[in-house]
Amino acid sequence: MKRCKRTLALLLCAVLCLTALPVSASAAEDWPDNWASYTECFITGSKDSAESTGKFPSGSDDDRTTWSLSNGVLVIDGTGDAWNTYDDLFEGNTHVETVIVKDNVSMVASGMFLNMPNLKNVIVMSNQTAVNQIVRECPNMNNFILGANLDNEPVKCLPEDIDRVKVTLGGLTGMAGGGTSVARPVPIANSIVISSDYGNVATLTNEAAALVAKMNLPASALALLPAELTGGAAVETPVTSEPAVSTWAQEYIDTAETSGFIPAETLGNDYTESITRAEFAALAVQTYETISGNEISYTASNFADCTNNEDVSKAYALGILAGYNSAESTSDVRVGPDNLITREQAATMLARLSEKLGKPMTAADSLPFTDNIADWAYENVAKVYDAGVMAGTSDTTFSAKSNYTIEQSIATMVRMAEYVNQ
Repeated sequence: MKRCKRTLALLLCAVLCLTALPVSASAAEDWPDNWASYTECFITGSKDSAESTGKFPSGSDDDRTTWSLSNGVLVIDGTGDAWNTYDDLFEGNTHVETVIVKDNVSMVASGMFLNMPNLKNVIVMSNQTAVNQIVRECPNMNNFILGANLDNEPVKCLPEDIDRVKVTLGGLTGMAGGGTSVARPVPIANSIVISSDYGNVATLTNEAAALVAKMNLPASALALLPAELTGGAAVETPVTSEPAVSTWAQEYIDTAETSGFIPAETLGNDYTESITRAEFAALAVQTYETISGNEISYTASNFADCTNNEDVSKAYALGILAGYNSAESTSDVRVGPDNLITREQAATMLARLSEKLGKPMTAADSLPFTDNIADWAYENVAKVYDAGVMAGTSDTTFSAKSNYTIEQSIATMVRMAEYVNQ
C-alpha cells in the first residue's frame, strides 16, 4: 500500500514537473529528483551514520529542502516539500533521537521516519507544515510538538492527520484470501499543538516548554527554539574573546580581520561550522565594499524565504547571489538564506565577485578532479581553481556537493583580494 501511494504521488509530481520549464541557470542546480536513489541525496555521511547532510528529492523548482544530522538531532531546513525516496532515507538509523522541522518546510512525506528505534521527539516549528503519518514503527517516539515557532498560524493538518503522526503497520487476519496489512494509529504519549484552535496559547506554550525540558536536547537543538520553550538562558552562546578557528586557518582569519573583510556580528562564534548562503553573501558583500571602496546600491528586497536582510539584498542586487528561481517580483524568488552553501555554489559566487571587482577570472583548460561537478557550476569551478582562490579537497576531488565552512570562506576572500591585487 505504501509503495502504491508513493508511486502515484511521484507520477503526479512527474506530470506537474513536465509542465514547468526551467526558469534560470540557478534553477537547474544539481538537485536529486523524485526518482533519485537515497545515495544521490547524501552530501556527507550515509544512511546509517551518526552524522550526515543531504538534499531531499525535489518534485519541483520550489522544493529545496535539506537536512543535517549531528549529535542525535536531525534538522530539516529549506523551502518546499521534503520528499522521501523508495529506499527510505533514514530507515533503521539508530542515531536519530530528535527531529526538528524548520519554518519554511511545507510538508514532510508520509513514512519519512521508519523503523528508527531511538527516535523520541519530533518538533515541527510551523503549524503550516503537513505532517500526516511522518513517523512509523518507531517504538520510543512519544513527544510531538507542532507550532513551536509560537506564531499561532492556522493549523494545516486535520486533527486526524496529527493523530496519525505515529503509526504502526499491524497485520489483520481472517479476511478472504488471507491476511492483510493496514496502517493503525498508535497514540503519542505527549502531543502538543500550539494553536488557539487547540486551547489557550500561553498554557500550551508552558506545557511545551515543560516537555522540551524533559527531552535533554543538546545546545545546538535548543538554539533553534524560541526562548519561551527553552528558558532562554539554556541556549545562550558562550562569550569568548576569539571565535573557534582551526590552526591552519588562523593566519587567514588574522589577515581578514586586519583587512576588514569579516562582517560584524554575522558569522557567529565558531568558524569551523558550515556557512549558510546568507552568511556567505554577507562575507562577499563586506569583501567587495572593502576592496572596491564602494557601497553597494540596492533596493530593500523581501524574498519568498527572506525578509529584511540587507546583505542578501545587496548580494542579489550586485549579481553575486542568484535565486533558486526567477520571477517578476523578488517576493516570489527563493534565495535559500538558511541553506548551507555547497562548494560549487561558493565557487560560482566567488567567480561573480571577481568580475564585479573588475578582474574576471579565466577558466582552466582542464581540471584534475574525477568526482561530479554540476554542469552549471563547472566553468566557475575551473575559474576559481585556475586563479588559486579555491583548491580541491584532494588531488583528484573537488567535493562540489559538500558544505563549505566559515573559515574556508574567509580564507577564499583573502585569496580573492590577493588575486584582484596582482
